[in-house]
Amino acid sequence: MSILSRISLSKVQELFGLHHKKTVHLEGGLGSQILGAIYFWNLLSTFSAKEVNCDISYFENENTTLRPWMLDRYGIKIEDFEPYAKSSNSNRFLAKKDYLTYEETEKNYWSLAREKYINRFDFEKQSFVNYFKNRIDINLDNDYTAVHIRRGDYLDVASLLISTQEYVELLISIQPMLTKNIIFVSDSPLSESEIKALDEASGSNQITYYFDSPELDPFQIHCLLRNSRVLICANSTFSFTAGILGKAGQKVFSPLNFHAGKGSEKYNRTLQVQKSFTVWPVRN
Repeated sequence: MSILSRISLSKVQELFGLHHKKTVHLEGGLGSQILGAIYFWNLLSTFSAKEVNCDISYFENENTTLRPWMLDRYGIKIEDFEPYAKSSNSNRFLAKKDYLTYEETEKNYWSLAREKYINRFDFEKQSFVNYFKNRIDINLDNDYTAVHIRRGDYLDVASLLISTQEYVELLISIQPMLTKNIIFVSDSPLSESEIKALDEASGSNQITYYFDSPELDPFQIHCLLRNSRVLICANSTFSFTAGILGKAGQKVFSPLNFHAGKGSEKYNRTLQVQKSFTVWPVRN
């Protein structure tokens, strides 16, 4: 029996560096879809349309899709990518390239992408203000701080989970930069003890609000994060992309590490290259 027949396809791909260079896999939730679309458009602006492909199979089978296509909220249709679609069967022998190379990171990739594509992600501000009008007693036209706490399925599948204590330590360290109103967003309910700790860390002069229901519209939550004056990201593409697409002058604190374990370095590097972000060290 040959060596190659005794190891998995993923191991062969890793061993020989077999990965897609001009095929983008569009998949996942809103944040991942935004990053994938941007990466695809960048490839399309660099190479000919015949050379660039995308894999949209994640959204083609309703029985297996974990998350729906959400970019249509920006007027970006899945059908827009169909002319470039390549079947998943022909893609499986090469690993997904869902990270940036050293060369790409050195060129300030995400900052340049913001300049090129932010207009494609316009949203109607009044729509999201109206959505939250009966849910929060503040004027969202005024400055506020947004804190994204990623829980939900991360509790079971994430290689790295940022603890409540780490949020507490960051909030204490940047208290002078915080606005009077602070909105905490979590996709799982926070405990009374967590809320008490976050309230105390925010400062005695701040007013805190909590959105910790998974039933809230993720698109409107993303708009809420984008519109904040100060944004504290989780180790999540959801809030990372909110920072990339945030309003002018937004102050963003982004984790140093998004993943842990084997192979995490290339993904952490990919999500550390937004030069205007303040890096937030978290335990790995």
